[in-house]
Amino acid sequence: MKAKGHSNDTIVLMRYIELLVHISILDDSFFKIAMDGSMLDIIVDVIKQNDPLLQMNILDLTEKLCDSPLHVKYLFKSGITEWLLYLITGDNAPNWVNNPSPTPDILLAPQSLRIISMMFASTYSSTSDATHNEINLNDGEVIPPELILRFLTAACKFGDDPSNEASNLAAFDAVSNFAGSSPANLGMVLDNKQLAASWLTLPSRTSTKAFVLHSIAQVISPRILDKEHSSSRPPVVDANPSFSGTPHAQTRITLPPPVPGQASEQLPNDHEESMNKRLFLDFGKYNGYNSGPTTMAFLVESQRKPISEIRDAVFDVLRACAAKEQWGINFMSACGGFFDFLGNRHTEFNKEGMEWKFSVIEALVNNANLLIVIKNNEIIEKLRLMLTEGPFYVPYTPDGPVTMNS
Repeated sequence: MKAKGHSNDTIVLMRYIELLVHISILDDSFFKIAMDGSMLDIIVDVIKQNDPLLQMNILDLTEKLCDSPLHVKYLFKSGITEWLLYLITGDNAPNWVNNPSPTPDILLAPQSLRIISMMFASTYSSTSDATHNEINLNDGEVIPPELILRFLTAACKFGDDPSNEASNLAAFDAVSNFAGSSPANLGMVLDNKQLAASWLTLPSRTSTKAFVLHSIAQVISPRILDKEHSSSRPPVVDANPSFSGTPHAQTRITLPPPVPGQASEQLPNDHEESMNKRLFLDFGKYNGYNSGPTTMAFLVESQRKPISEIRDAVFDVLRACAAKEQWGINFMSACGGFFDFLGNRHTEFNKEGMEWKFSVIEALVNNANLLIVIKNNEIIEKLRLMLTEGPFYVPYTPDGPVTMNS
């Protein structure tokens, strides 16, 4: 079936493809039949018509093919991911593109970036082997890490425009999804200075800064959320500002605090801990701090700002560090006044802030290394008492509440 222009045949064609995709994704067995039988080739055939309107419709359908490794496998093997990369960068145009442009496609690049972000969100939850830096596609085939880095570098290059927050967030989400999938992948990101700098250097925009902080925390120690927010990752961000209900410019980034009493049950891994520590130290270096304690002091200082988005995001990073072996507690102990700040019940004045701060205390008390690093029994007992009292306990102070500067 072919369609020229925007005739009734074109409408019928798109309805056919939409039905084909919807049926195929009902079950992996259906999708394998459609893929092995070349039924899905019609998607690429429509892309090759170089009709922007048809390509926009194909991108909408492609978003539905980002929720499993099998679907991602199809996107890579069909050449669709190469096309997405071309739309984002203007480089390495497929040979069937007429009059290729050397610049990103203004119309299609934002949604293409969103799709890449969704692909990495899907493969993050599907990659279980932390010793390999490829993404397994169910049947032994893998996406080469070099190709993945190429996509991520392209995403960050396109998302490097500070005026386009949606593209920024989608790029950072894609990078953090890949980095969080294994210690080896995190090492690949940190070794790529351009990629690491794009992700870890805090921007000036509040909502983007908060998102970056949350993404770093999620790589170090993913949060366990309640059923309403069942994903352990920050939400995939829509790179199309016209898509309703998603973060874009002037939109607050708010994530729910972890559920009390549900600490991470992941077993420690020496290589993983080494890479997590390196991530924290590199984050400090890219923002002008050359040691763990000074980076920790920078985070605590950020808590003095009256912006709840930033305060909550900083608590998320502190929570992640508190949950991880000894290095996080060592940095906290070496940061002057850290435990005085943590033990002050009068620094947070809203429910979410109290819960975020409590998540740090809970992670510390549940970390067996706390007793190894902290020799001050007064600090230990204070933290245990605060854990028992819960997140919302506020002691009576006849002279009024104590501020952070007190």
